[in-house]
Amino acid sequence: MSTPQPPSSDSGLQLASVLRPLPAATSTPERLSDKIWRRLVDFMPVILVLLLVLATTWLVRSMPAAEEPRPAPPPNEPDYYMKEFSLRNFNPQGILQTEIQGAFGDHLPGNDTIRTQQLQSYSLDASGVVTRATADRSVSDSKGKDIELFDNVRVVRTDPRPDKNGQPRVPTVLESDYLHVINQQEHISTDRPVRITQGKDVINGSGLEYTADNKVLRVDGRVRAQIQPSPARQ
Repeated sequence: MSTPQPPSSDSGLQLASVLRPLPAATSTPERLSDKIWRRLVDFMPVILVLLLVLATTWLVRSMPAAEEPRPAPPPNEPDYYMKEFSLRNFNPQGILQTEIQGAFGDHLPGNDTIRTQQLQSYSLDASGVVTRATADRSVSDSKGKDIELFDNVRVVRTDPRPDKNGQPRVPTVLESDYLHVINQQEHISTDRPVRITQGKDVINGSGLEYTADNKVLRVDGRVRAQIQPSPARQ
């Protein structure tokens, strides 16, 4: 068996040369401008967040302050006004049922009524009868189903259906200083002097009441009438 030999001095010199530390790399000193730019890049996210906070704060301060809710007006005082207005009510089929026009109007929230000056109204009932009315002023509910007309009241009622002789019906004109119309002409009344004209026929009275259910027109007080005879049928 052979005895191991100690390493030679040449191999020790080779290992020492391998483990010899490498010379330190020489670096160029960082310029001041580069150092400042690097710090700015490091802090850029913080700067952006700060700018966003400042911009948001300025926007909030610049917005107008929200108005405080105004107290509701008393029930007997108008809560809104209208000028040169038109209010329309349609049925589910889209057919115009009532229309109220006026030069000026206001709304009372207590009883939900509309007061109108220089009223012009239109109404269509289920049988196709059209009623147009004018008055200096009026008081109506918001649906136009309960209307009181005051001063220089004039109502024209037109029935498109022919009369019993197959002839077109002559429009009926009613004039008074006051008229109360309920539920789209189903009930019409007045306790003031009234004049009714249909063609050449004229009736004057001190009051009137008409009910659509029984189609009865009653003229009250001292009634004066001028009725023209019907033309003879050929």
